[in-house]
Amino acid sequence: MILRNLQLYEEQERKDLLIQDGSIATITAAGTLKNPTNIPFIDTEGLTAFPGFINSHDHLDFNLYPQLGKGPYPNYTSWGKDIHLRHRDLIDTIQKIPVALRTQWGIYKNLLNGCTTVVDHGKEHKAADEWIQVFRATHSLHSVAFEKNWKRKLNHPFSRKKPYVIHAGEGTDELARAEAGKINRANYLRKKIVAVHAVSIEPLEARGFQGIVWCPSSNEFMFGRTAPINQLKQFTRIVFGTDSTLTAGWALKEHLQTGLNTGMVQLPELIGMLSSEPAALWGMQHKGRIAPGFDADICLYAGEDPVNGQLMMVIRQGRVLLYHASLESALPLNDDIPYCRIRYAGEEILVAGRLSSLVREIQQYYPTANIPFELL
Repeated sequence: MILRNLQLYEEQERKDLLIQDGSIATITAAGTLKNPTNIPFIDTEGLTAFPGFINSHDHLDFNLYPQLGKGPYPNYTSWGKDIHLRHRDLIDTIQKIPVALRTQWGIYKNLLNGCTTVVDHGKEHKAADEWIQVFRATHSLHSVAFEKNWKRKLNHPFSRKKPYVIHAGEGTDELARAEAGKINRANYLRKKIVAVHAVSIEPLEARGFQGIVWCPSSNEFMFGRTAPINQLKQFTRIVFGTDSTLTAGWALKEHLQTGLNTGMVQLPELIGMLSSEPAALWGMQHKGRIAPGFDADICLYAGEDPVNGQLMMVIRQGRVLLYHASLESALPLNDDIPYCRIRYAGEEILVAGRLSSLVREIQQYYPTANIPFELL
């Protein structure tokens, strides 16, 4: 497949891009890429291309929840106690939905927001159709308070290849502030650790972590403040995460706007936290850039950026997984992919898979589930 007249993010000239075998084969100046073998092409008419976004923190099976709780809370344990006290019946209802369905729903949340890869935190759950990459090559430890035997698990002598991921500094009180020091002191074997949230981690403590996942929307909802990434980034790598809808909204553009509103980051750096930075942190070779030899994971937007623009197409390894209805007549689609037509944020979108069937199955268990789109 060839993408013609493509505007790569932060580049001046339009490009033509050739995709072969799921990878980007060639990028040339627009109008110069010859097509002697009659490869199907899409005229993007100047849509802006970004690398497929990498969401570095989600709990896929928790995305059927509405935001629960009324913060700010001093720490995550206080939040957990409060929501179980106030919302026990709702929690029981959602937890009775088969985990494969809940995980599939979380995958769709990410796909509809332009994420072609998501790092899932927690127990490993599989979905029937994993249209995007679910990255599970980590050791998931929930937190100091909720993970039993976390020190022993962290220091297992035969588990060095994959990084450990743990919620740390998730809050504003002394309990949260003490966690980074506890984790660093307990890391006897100097394992690679990625901290999630880091609201109360001090800059020098950040040196003990291979990276930090910044989830500003979740943090603002729970604690009324977020991690000081403008200071932490001097000592470790910062990547971006959405967390689940249990503590944050559904739409990625709202998460990005929350991040921008902190004044600690500009849009180009934020895009890096969703592309090249997480690719490096998680060891995802051939992801995070639009360049020859890299996976053809691409998001196309009408407009200059994903905060103010309209998502028009999502491609993962050369397969079109989502596209705006206005592009339908111009697309060389894969016959082996079924598409479901929806109205999302006022726009008619087609998305891969049997989303309508998934919605009906979920509603059998949870009739009042919030479905943020209309099936057409």
